[in-house]
Order: sequence, then C-alpha cells, then structure tokens
Amino acid sequence: DSRYTVELDEVDHAQRDGLADPLEKLFVWFGKVAMLMTIQTIQNDLQGVNTENSRVLDIGCGNGFFVEVLHALGFADVIGSDYSPAAIRLSKLVSP
Repeated sequence: DSRYTVELDEVDHAQRDGLADPLEKLFVWFGKVAMLMTIQTIQNDLQGVNTENSRVLDIGCGNGFFVEVLHALGFADVIGSDYSPAAIRLSKLVSP
C-alpha cells in the first residue's frame, strides 16, 4: 500500500513540475519495456475479440494502467478492483 502512496506523490510532483506525461512515473514497478511488451501481448491475444460487447474485470488493478490500456484497445466496459485505497485513488488519476 505504501508503494501506491509513493506513486501518488510522484504523479503529483510530475504534474506540478509540468512534465509532458506525468503518468510516465507509473512504469516504476516493472519498467517501461515490460509494460509495453505486455500491451503488445494483450493486443495480439485479443485480435478478433468483439471489444464493444465484452466486459473485463481487472482484479488487483493496482495503479489502473491496464484498465486504461484496455479502454484504449476499444473495451467499453472495464472495471478495476484493488484492496488498496491508495491504489484506487491512483487508478482514478490514470483512468478517470
């Protein structure tokens, strides 16, 4: 839970400092390359899936990054859930 509090602070500082993409700070856990490779895998695995009529529940969504990715891939009904109140606050910044 404390890691999400740190991420919230990092995003807040990035926004105050005027960084072009304050959400870039969310790659700290796994690294940007790992996250981008995961996105590529999701895109490949979901080819042909009717995204408009599919429902997705991301259990343990953490910072909500993949909820936002799934929305960007066309999924209209994506819900993230996490045990951490700080993670939920952070996910609302990532995927309002």
